[in-house]
This record gives sequence, C-alpha cells and structure tokens, in this order.
Amino acid sequence: MFKLKIAFNTLGCKANKYDTMLIEQNLKQYPIEITDFENFADIYIINTCSVTNHSDMESRQLIRKAKKHNPNAEILVTGCYVDVSKDNLEIMNEITKLFTNKEKNLIAKYIKEKYFDEIQAEEITFIHQFEHQTRPFIKIQDGCLSFCSYCVIPYARSVMQSMEKEKIVEQINIFSKNDYKEVVLTGIHLGYYGLDIKNEKINLNGLLKYLDGNANIERIRISSIDPHEIDEEFVDIIKNSKKFQNHLHIALQYGNDFILEKMRRNYSVEQSIKNIKYAQEQIKDLNIGFDIIVGFPFETDETFEETYKTVELLNPGYLHVFPYSKRPLTEASKYNHSINGTIIKERSKKLRNLGEKLKIKYINSKLNEVYDVLFEEIVEIEGKKYLSGYTSNYLNVFVEQSSTLTPNSIHKIKLTHIDNNNLFGTKE
Repeated sequence: MFKLKIAFNTLGCKANKYDTMLIEQNLKQYPIEITDFENFADIYIINTCSVTNHSDMESRQLIRKAKKHNPNAEILVTGCYVDVSKDNLEIMNEITKLFTNKEKNLIAKYIKEKYFDEIQAEEITFIHQFEHQTRPFIKIQDGCLSFCSYCVIPYARSVMQSMEKEKIVEQINIFSKNDYKEVVLTGIHLGYYGLDIKNEKINLNGLLKYLDGNANIERIRISSIDPHEIDEEFVDIIKNSKKFQNHLHIALQYGNDFILEKMRRNYSVEQSIKNIKYAQEQIKDLNIGFDIIVGFPFETDETFEETYKTVELLNPGYLHVFPYSKRPLTEASKYNHSINGTIIKERSKKLRNLGEKLKIKYINSKLNEVYDVLFEEIVEIEGKKYLSGYTSNYLNVFVEQSSTLTPNSIHKIKLTHIDNNNLFGTKE
C-alpha cells in the first residue's frame, strides 16, 4: 500500500514542538510514514522560529535543504517566521504553501483533502505519544501581550488562548497512562494563563493548585516564568507540592533598572532579587536558571557590570546568555544606541564563563546527596555506556548502564563526582 513519506523539522520553543507533535498525531490517522528530515520525503513540514535573526536564517536554510532532498516535494512552512516576515518567505520558490500560527491546525486537513479525502478521520486534540522524548510538553497557553521592546513574538502570537484546566488534566492523564513520568508545562507567556477564559476566574497559580490535586502523574515541571510572577502564593504551591519540581527557569533578561525599562520589562531589579531570594529560601534544593540578554541598545560597561553582580548575588545554577538581535516591528529596532559586535561577544563570553562557574558550584554543593532521577537515554562517554537523566532540580546525571536501569524509569541516585564537567552518580 502506498505510504506518503512526511518529514518534520521544528525550530524554537517548546510550544512549537507541541504544535508539531499535534500535527503529526493527526496525520498518523492516514497511510503515512514519518521519516527523518535528512531523508527523501514527499512532504516536508517546517515549523519555524523568528526570535532572532539567526532563527530566520536557520528557517530559510531548512527550506532550501528540504528542496534539495527532493526537488518534487511539497514544502509546507508554518510558525512565527510566517507571521512576522511572510513577504520574505513568499518570494522563496521552494515553498509550496505557508500556514500562519493560527492556521497550523489546517496542515493535516490540507494533506488529507489532497491525498486521503476518501478516509474518514476526526481532528485529534490530545497527544498520546510524544516521539523521541521522555518528558512531553503540554502547551497550556498561547499568545503574549507584553510587547517587550526587543521581542517580535507578540506580533506573531498576539491571540490569547488558554487550555481549560480540565483538558490539561486529561492530557496529563493520557501521558501518564502511556507510561510517561513527567510533563513540562509550556506556553508563550505562562504568566498570562487564564486571561482569556471568560467562564471562570483562574490564573497560573489557580491552575497549579488544580493540577497538584487532580493530575495523575509523578512529576510536573514549569518551563519558564518572569521574575515578578514568582509571588508568595506561587512559591508556596511549589514548596508544598510533591508533583511540582524544585526547578525554575526565569526570564530575568537583565540586572539594571534603566535597561529593563528600555526593554519594557514590568519589574525592577530589587523586585526580582526579593522574589527569587524568597523562592530560594522556601523551596528546598531549588535550582534556578536565568535567561540574560547581552548587548541591548543603551548597554554600558556600568549596566553590564551591575547585571554581572546581580547574577552573582542571586547565585543561579546555570545561565542562558543571548546576544541581542535586532528584530523587525519592535520598538528597540528603532533605537540608535547600538553596541559594537565585538563588545557583545566579549560580554557574552564573560557571562557564560560565570554561568559555568556557578553551575559547577551548585553541583558541588549537591554531591553525596540522593535524588530521584528520571532516566531518558543511553549515551556513550569515553567508550562506556551510561544512562542519562535529570534530578527533580534539573541536574543532568550519568550512571553506568546496568540491567536495573532503563530509560523512562525513576531511581534513587547518589551524586558522587564531577568529571570533565559531567555529573556522575550511583544507584542507591
């Protein structure tokens, strides 16, 4: 029987990955074969990102690469790049059809009507298998109204859409029944959860309370949150929960009030320090990570040093450092106070070095402690096979492979030593 070969490639955020998996889930109702993007396929589906100039470039490269794999293939392109720079994509002859973020759910319908119109099928709204991942994502929220001066995403995803709490529980329970042990709550701006729900007054904290009492799964992780959203109620929920993991990824972005104001971030350095310190004091073994933007217009040696010192003071377990990228449509793209590229590279390197130092410091503070580790995959290090997994507080641990350890299982592991920046442990 003829099977249509379809290949996917997804750039960018966890929300994008969830969207791709939902498209794939709907297409699996038909006689198709999912193949690797590097292979020959009849249809290539590319879910783009536009958060940086580099993301745009990667998206264009993937489109061209797909056409080289099969000159006669259909190239279907969706994601934020379509919404932000549709004109730039419309001139690419390689593309068969563009789908905006709002139209993503029409991709499976488009393929069905063209190739499988005689087959009866229904739209699937829940994902049952999250391919190639031990920890599936759930997009509980879409859309952002913050319009930070550097960010183009609100122009691509301005429509607010929150998944109802009962549906989130249903999706979590489906994953649990299919033997998943942990889910990651993701969205475009999690702090906006519930803003669009008219028949019930609920926010992110209300949702977390509901999930804590109703979701049937061992571990729930929160993908990213802004500093001002870490209030006492939020901290108390994480602190007292057996499901929510003691790990927070925080979009701090900068450590100077003048730059934060220019970025149009709705918090101060003082508020960030207060909220984060409170969380560190209250949540046992909390590991926090920061997103930091370097080279934003108006940045000076003084504002950068203040940011560096703020990070040192808050003592995170890791950093994600991003050089500023000028984006179309944004307020910051009109600023004239640009920073020299060499200076941006130097400052980025300095912050990344600090991040590595703080990461090793945090790991060293946890040596000889015992954690539940969810193992994900088998990897090879210097000729030996290890199971790789994550603790509740998001430390990547390697344990020598044995018959008692398998991917997608949780075991108590004692953290023993660091070698070549890798953390190793032994089964208790």
